[in-house]
Amino acid sequence: FSDEYVLAVLQGAYYIPHISITFTTLAVIEAYMKSTGRKEKIIFAIASILSVVSGMGGPRQVIVLYLPLVLSAFVIAALQMKDASSTAGSGLDIKKLGAATKKYALISSVLFIGAFAGYAINILVLSRKYEFSLWGRISYTKLDLSRLVQIFNGFLGVFGFSTRSVFSIATVLNFACMCWIVFTIIAIIYAIKNRKTISGAFYRVAVFTLCAYIVFVLLYTFTDLVYADRYCIPVIILSIPLFAAFLS
Repeated sequence: FSDEYVLAVLQGAYYIPHISITFTTLAVIEAYMKSTGRKEKIIFAIASILSVVSGMGGPRQVIVLYLPLVLSAFVIAALQMKDASSTAGSGLDIKKLGAATKKYALISSVLFIGAFAGYAINILVLSRKYEFSLWGRISYTKLDLSRLVQIFNGFLGVFGFSTRSVFSIATVLNFACMCWIVFTIIAIIYAIKNRKTISGAFYRVAVFTLCAYIVFVLLYTFTDLVYADRYCIPVIILSIPLFAAFLS
């Protein structure tokens, strides 16, 4: 529904690598979670190589994919320890973590390290041979509510919100936009509240999507990094696998 998406992705062909790597990584992780033995090792190697290569493209993929990924593993582990402690009546204990949670934490951590290693190659090797934008001059800033409003409006715009006349197609688009946003929120809340009964894949995608939104907002709220609405696209697009998992 979004003009930004049409212009940036469909017409300009930007962010297609980022979106493709994100979707592929999520799929490979789920394949890894279901595999054992030799197949498990092969999938682990593929995911690790992909993380290094994507990190070589710069920090964007590290921020929109691999950092939220490792954060989601910590959140899932913390919630599982909380559930175990409430059931057993004792404190938090890492030994209470299930095999699936440990497995997800392992691959998430390794992929984050791999992506960071790729980014190191980007800075130390590739930047000396090629000319491209570097993020080295970014500084932290204090909370600026106007910046927060700008990001919120950016999310609305990329979700498809239109400021055209009420008596136009804009009303239909804005209704669809609001449904998209509400459905995203409901899917995340539903997954976290029903984490003991839903599929592991849906739970992981939901927590990862939440972490991706949080990382993005914090990044552009507390740094002076230049912001444009289209930068939301690699995060907004996560609602699609989230919806697919929810409907499944």
